[in-house]
Amino acid sequence: MIFIKSTLAGVAALTIATLIICACRRRAPHLGTDTEPRGGMGVYEVGPFPMWPLVVVALLIFCGGFSWGLRRARRHR
Repeated sequence: MIFIKSTLAGVAALTIATLIICACRRRAPHLGTDTEPRGGMGVYEVGPFPMWPLVVVALLIFCGGFSWGLRRARRHR
C-alpha cells in the first residue's frame, strides 16, 4: 500500500508540474510550437529543445514525488 500511495504522489507531482507548464505557456504561446521532426531521424523537438531532456525532467519530477511520498508514508507507519 505504501508503494501505491507513493506512485500516486509521483503522478500528482507530475500532474501539478504539467499544469504549471501549461499555465506558463498561456502567457507565452509562441514557445513550444515546433513539433516537426528534424534531421530526418524522427527526433522531435519542442520549441528550441529536443524531446529527451523533457522526458528526463518528467522522470526526475516523478521520482521526487515518489520518494517524498515513500518517506512520508514510512515515517507515519
